[in-house]
Amino acid sequence: MTQVARTKSCFKPNVDPYLDPGRLNAIQVMLCSRIDELLNELRVSVYKSKKMYYGCCPVHGGDNPAALNLYLEGESVPCYWRCNTRKCHRPARDGGFGSTILGFVRGVLSHQRYGWSAIPDREQRIVTWKETVDWCCRFLGKDINNIEVDYEELEKKRFAAGVATITRKPEQGRFGGVTRSVVRKFLQIPATYFIQRGWSPEILDRYDVGLYPAEGKPLSNRVAVPIYDENYKFVVGFTGRSVFPQCPQCGRWHHPQEACPNRGDHLAWGRTAKWYNHHFNKDSYLYNYWFAKKAIRETGTVVIVEGPGDVWRLVESGVYYVLGLFGSELSDEQQVILEMSGAMNVVVLTDMDEAGNNAREQLRHRLKRSFCLHFPLLNVKDLGEMPPERVRSEVVPTLDAIVKRIY
Repeated sequence: MTQVARTKSCFKPNVDPYLDPGRLNAIQVMLCSRIDELLNELRVSVYKSKKMYYGCCPVHGGDNPAALNLYLEGESVPCYWRCNTRKCHRPARDGGFGSTILGFVRGVLSHQRYGWSAIPDREQRIVTWKETVDWCCRFLGKDINNIEVDYEELEKKRFAAGVATITRKPEQGRFGGVTRSVVRKFLQIPATYFIQRGWSPEILDRYDVGLYPAEGKPLSNRVAVPIYDENYKFVVGFTGRSVFPQCPQCGRWHHPQEACPNRGDHLAWGRTAKWYNHHFNKDSYLYNYWFAKKAIRETGTVVIVEGPGDVWRLVESGVYYVLGLFGSELSDEQQVILEMSGAMNVVVLTDMDEAGNNAREQLRHRLKRSFCLHFPLLNVKDLGEMPPERVRSEVVPTLDAIVKRIY
């Protein structure tokens, strides 16, 4: 039995151990199994929930207590992380460190040693890959040259993870089985808040956008926007927009007579965000897919925008092949949805600000091999702020030309 085990666990010949995927994966498994010790060794202060660790991002040195999300269960990697403010987890080609735990360690060490801070257009020194791996091996008490890997088993796991990503259906969450008719009973539709901001009652009624009237709930004092499954049968979750203006003191969205939330209180900080996602994984969905999928197949085109308001504005103007990201970054699961949608053209209409610029670059890198990409520039910061008549005169003709070009 011992001989059989050793023949399966072997070294990959002629491969630099610092670049060997098998050994690096083994190191990451060990790091994740000792995550509390690792964070303590790195002097990273975080909070722990059922699904993840969270806190300020120690890679760029931010002070947003909701910036860092560190998950212990990944698809093809042992665990992964993300920075929700400056996107420090982006691939190295995009100016980040990558979303693996090794990338996290490299980013933290780079900030601690050289003051790396994700400032664009500025050369900043970072810890080398070899220094990162050596630091991790010292922490684990291992010699990278003596780490053995079962490459056959590793390839099986990678293949299974890839198949799971493609075939997985998003979880319905706690709202599984709740239909549209039920949703419409407890929301005050259409939402006056968005009518006052320029959207028509008809478009808000079509998307079931309404005020959540109950007090003391996560969606209290918010306009609730339901997200439906792709078959338009069941609600999978809600995203809610605060009805309060942005506080000039703390920059959050809370009642003007209430005290500003404490940055150290992750729950209070999260619930005073402009948009609050309630019980759904935003990385698993694209807003409006339930309506847009037919138009995407018919036109061979999809327009990518940042959020629900942008979707409503385009649909009001007769553009039905539009999907929202729930933010400014495309996830792996969202990319799979796009690749299975039947689209050949992808038109990116993200906001004209730093987040929108970063989104355009990320989408360019991720989608350039699979789609014909188009990046029209808007004359306003936010597509949702454009009056419908301007969208029809300035945006729709460009989109029509792109659609006609492929036929």
